Amino acid sequence: MLQVILLLSAAALVGLDQWTKVLATQAFAGKSPCVLIPGVLELCYSENDGAAFGLFPNQQWILIGLTSLIMLAILAVLLSGRYRRYRLLNLCGVLIVAGGIGNLIDRLFRGYVVDFIYIRAIHFPIFNLADTLVVCGAVLFLFCFLFLDRETADKKADLDHAVGGEEGHNGKTGADGGNRSGGNPAG
Repeated sequence: MLQVILLLSAAALVGLDQWTKVLATQAFAGKSPCVLIPGVLELCYSENDGAAFGLFPNQQWILIGLTSLIMLAILAVLLSGRYRRYRLLNLCGVLIVAGGIGNLIDRLFRGYVVDFIYIRAIHFPIFNLADTLVVCGAVLFLFCFLFLDRETADKKADLDHAVGGEEGHNGKTGADGGNRSGGNPAG
């Protein structure tokens, strides 16, 4: 059931990404930017035939191949159910897969990725919803990897230490509370 939910969630996000790109194309292609917040945020149409930040221009087949392999690997991990109890990791995977597939669809059917969100205040490169999904998923994954996994390991170590402290130096006790490590009981 979890796999179905993950697939439907990713599909819904891909659909939302493609819908925003169609709207951006219809509303902004060949037109002046739409200023939402003067000097801060604009909507403007851009065609990116490279990767993030315009890297690797005109390398569509390399980008398509690399993106496909990464998306297949992440999908395989998500659908394996191996990490089903880690909801946050599943969310990370869904976000990354949805964003990657959203841009992959553009590369396959348009030959470029439609970008339309521009943060003028920091002169950030124009991006789209798919880019946002990938970045949010990757940042969340990094957060999980750096902090949440460590927190779980620390709690487990504290629990092991507390249990080990009650049982003796090697963690084993006999029915009479004595040490079962063998050898001299006076040890």
